[in-house]
Amino acid sequence: MTKVWLIMFCIILICMVIVYVSWVKSDAAVNKRLPLIIGLIVGLLAAGGYYWLGNPSALGPAETFTHTGDVEEFVNAVEALEQKAANEPNNLNHQIMLAHSYRAMGRYEDAIIAFGKSWEKIKSNPHELALFAGTLAVWRGSFAGKPDELIEQALKLDAHNADALMLAGGSAYQRKQLTTAVAYWEKINLKQLEKEDQEWVLTQIKDVKEEISGVKKQESGMEQYHDAQEPAAASSNSPAK
Repeated sequence: MTKVWLIMFCIILICMVIVYVSWVKSDAAVNKRLPLIIGLIVGLLAAGGYYWLGNPSALGPAETFTHTGDVEEFVNAVEALEQKAANEPNNLNHQIMLAHSYRAMGRYEDAIIAFGKSWEKIKSNPHELALFAGTLAVWRGSFAGKPDELIEQALKLDAHNADALMLAGGSAYQRKQLTTAVAYWEKINLKQLEKEDQEWVLTQIKDVKEEISGVKKQESGMEQYHDAQEPAAASSNSPAK
């Protein structure tokens, strides 16, 4: 079990390293937080995906992946699944498991292809749609376009899906719609999440609310400044007696 958590931590750490470069190059406060939000969302989902893959009870009859925490065994299991998928191209369950596997390994482009191949099976599954959207978002570095469409589709199927709400909040934050982002995150039923995910959501809500407060104070200060300047300007423009 310790090995599993260690690998999950490493996956999240890799996601953070990937987004670090875009973070340090950004000047705006919102833009600085955005890569962290995307990276953390996908990191949490990827780590959760690894745990899912390593938990035989979650797979039912498809117990290809064993819960050992052994990376080499995990990679070998993925290779075996790839061979199964090649031999049974019409088996969409294989493609879904491959998509989850590739996400857990950080092979996002391959995961996108596998999700696409399994579309007929996942298009009515809000959880899978959210995973697809998150994978696309981290690969593109943006929620715009197809990721947003998939999130919207997931929420139409299940307005309370935690994964979709997390991503919807991240997308709203990317569009600098801070209040909307908080509203999405506050809709999440925290009882449905693991402790780490709960802490992430609560932290985002707190930090973004503070950011909203800071923006409002800045706007209020600017308004006061302009109000103070108007009388002075009017006085300077009045005719001398």
